Parts: sequence; C-alpha cells; structure tokens
Amino acid sequence: MESKDSVLRVLDSPRFRGKENKVYVGPVFGSVLIEEVTNCVFVMASHQIRIHQAKKCDFYLRVRSRPIIEDSDGVRFAPYCLKYEGIEKDLEEANLGEETGNWSKVDDFKW
Repeated sequence: MESKDSVLRVLDSPRFRGKENKVYVGPVFGSVLIEEVTNCVFVMASHQIRIHQAKKCDFYLRVRSRPIIEDSDGVRFAPYCLKYEGIEKDLEEANLGEETGNWSKVDDFKW
C-alpha cells in the first residue's frame, strides 16, 4: 500500500511500503509485512509483525509474537495507542485483547 495518510480496519494480512506515511490499522487476524519504508508512523495490532528495510520509523504495536526487524535503522517502538468506537470488541475478536508487552521485545535478525 502506498499513500500519504491512511486509516484502515483490516482483518486479513496487509503489506505496506512507502515514504512519509502515517498508517493506523485496527486489529489484524494474521500477520503484517512492512518493507522499504522511510519516515513513517505505524499504529497497528496483529499476531505477527515483520519489518524489513525500515528507516527512521515509529511503531506503536500490540502484537502476540515478538516483532521481527531486518536491515532497519532508526526505528522506535511503543505500545499500541489507536482508539475508536468498538476497538475493544475488535481486539477481543482478533485474540489481541490482552496486552503482552511484546512491542518492546523486538528481534533483530540481522544483529
């Protein structure tokens, strides 16, 4: 997906690329792939999040497994902060209702 600012409610497995984007995603039932991104902000909840070739990006995450990064530089992580009417129900339906703290347990596969 390439665009400037996006607000999405996604239930499948999205993939993102781009520069200078702000991407807000409700709970995702599957995995998320983020690659070749620069100067972006991502706010998302998912079971798995894989990040490749990210530069100077911020990630606000709720994730069941530990986030995975490769070939990335200047990335920062914080807890999921998206709010909208019905989000708690959506999180529960996606089995993401419980905050695991995994947003801070990033695995760098190229370390």
